[in-house]
Amino acid sequence: EDVERLLAGLGVDAGAAKRVIEVWNKIDRLDEGHRTRLLADGADANKAPPIAVSAVTGEGIDALKAIIEPRMAGELEDLTVTIEPAQFGLVDWLYRNGDVVSRSDNDDGSATISLKATQSAREEIESRLRRKNNG
Repeated sequence: EDVERLLAGLGVDAGAAKRVIEVWNKIDRLDEGHRTRLLADGADANKAPPIAVSAVTGEGIDALKAIIEPRMAGELEDLTVTIEPAQFGLVDWLYRNGDVVSRSDNDDGSATISLKATQSAREEIESRLRRKNNG
């Protein structure tokens, strides 16, 4: 209730499941029985279940990141690009700004890279490839 009042004071609707992630820390301090019961009691059909984490053991952190990252970055799109040898300066950028799924080096010296990227990153990739092709 205190958190909901604080969020309301900030103009955030605590009931908006797409905007609020309920995170329970220090889950490592509970035995398995208490943890299971607490998570079941905290489940609400009208919102996403709470994410149980432990900063000490790292438990639940990957699940939390999996929820936060797409919200911060936007939806990821599948993209496959072929980078010519003269464009290889873009390869590092692709790894830093996308989630590279696979890379295959081709006989002609080019590389085909499959990645997941936000729409804005995809647009930037396409723009950089056009500039490299035109300049």
